[in-house]
Amino acid sequence: MATLKDVAAAAQVSITTASRVLNRDESFSVTDQTRKNVLQAASALGYARPTGRHKSSGTVALFQWYPDAEGMSTDYYSTIRQAVEAELTAVDLGVVRYFPGDSMPSLSRFAGVLALGKFSPAQLDKIANRDQPLIVIDQDVLARKISCVVPDFAGGIGQVVAHMKQTGIKRPLFLAGQEHASDGFALADPRTRFFPQLAAQAGLTLAATLTGDFTMNGAYKLIAQFLAKHPAREFDAIFAANDEMGIGVLKALHERGIKVPSQVAVYGFNDLNVGQFVSPALTSVRVRSEELGAAAVQLLQTKLEGSLKFPLRITPESELILRGSTNNRNLNHKEE
Repeated sequence: MATLKDVAAAAQVSITTASRVLNRDESFSVTDQTRKNVLQAASALGYARPTGRHKSSGTVALFQWYPDAEGMSTDYYSTIRQAVEAELTAVDLGVVRYFPGDSMPSLSRFAGVLALGKFSPAQLDKIANRDQPLIVIDQDVLARKISCVVPDFAGGIGQVVAHMKQTGIKRPLFLAGQEHASDGFALADPRTRFFPQLAAQAGLTLAATLTGDFTMNGAYKLIAQFLAKHPAREFDAIFAANDEMGIGVLKALHERGIKVPSQVAVYGFNDLNVGQFVSPALTSVRVRSEELGAAAVQLLQTKLEGSLKFPLRITPESELILRGSTNNRNLNHKEE
């Protein structure tokens, strides 16, 4: 019997794309040719969509650290979640989602547990259970002996720093972010550690480090306040810890007549779709969000099969995507 993974392979698309096409997801933007390829592959293979919420081989609990309609980087986390659910369908596993504030279920009823987002030590203790494998997505918890799938922060930021060096940037400003778990626990962000460290190693001097809340509005206010006290020429680039912040930065600079990228280059992180539609389009580190979700399920499957006896961290590589917010001439980087 053909699986969703078979259809995706035949159509040469990701499992997430195949799933959303076959489920007639109207919010999903895809070319007519891709849609046709998926439908033809499903027909040729005799693929039938599973019915019922709980599949025969078991059900997985998916804990999310924010409701879908709220929180930060919702585009980023929604993409990961959709990839998780598509991959679970492909391996015949059902899913039940839980959100902050929900009553804690009995984990013994589930084949395994996936935790998407950022969690405090106390929250991790509650969902960790020796009888059910746990995979955390987007938070490095290997030191707690928990398997996880996380972005390549060091590699992505290393590409940002290298690009700054190549284009003659000398004094970047760093717009960092502060996150909290849903119980209020303050979380350390890897970008806050890696960017200053790698910039210093490359001989760059940080003009300043500002810390905000990972939102467009928060970043806009921070940059506006900073510019009110410091002239733009004190820095020649801004690295924002995510794309929402990067977009807020672009608005603040534009309103003050500061030209991007000729006066100040702007970099983001996560490569959200919206970053392609601002002006200038935002250069950003592409985090392979679909791969994060798929890899988490594959890692869970390995644990369920009993072939992995120790905690493991998987880190899909990141990629710097160059657009109009940075000076990209004569460089051998990918441009869109």
